[in-house]
Amino acid sequence: MSTRSQLLVLAAQELGWLTGSISSGTATSAVLAAGLPASGDDYALKGRTLWMLDAANEGDKERVIETWDDSQRSATWLDARTDVTYTSETFIVAPRGEFSRQELYTAL
Repeated sequence: MSTRSQLLVLAAQELGWLTGSISSGTATSAVLAAGLPASGDDYALKGRTLWMLDAANEGDKERVIETWDDSQRSATWLDARTDVTYTSETFIVAPRGEFSRQELYTAL
């Protein structure tokens, strides 16, 4: 049986969104180690929504990417997370103006 997070990742992949795993992070940043193609564009993900599906707290599961460092694969955001444990945490990068996490939960 699949978990809700696994179903969201599958749905995001079908929509062509970026998915993968977080290798490390802080309260205001995360290194998105797996799943992202290199683009060389430090603005490629700015303004997109980063869903961190395995966060311990519901309030820590979603942030807007303020800066993106493509060479380091690092995203930063303004609103600090309380959960800073990133061991094999799953992420989805949702395009601006697309479905919200709640809309996808409801659809599933």
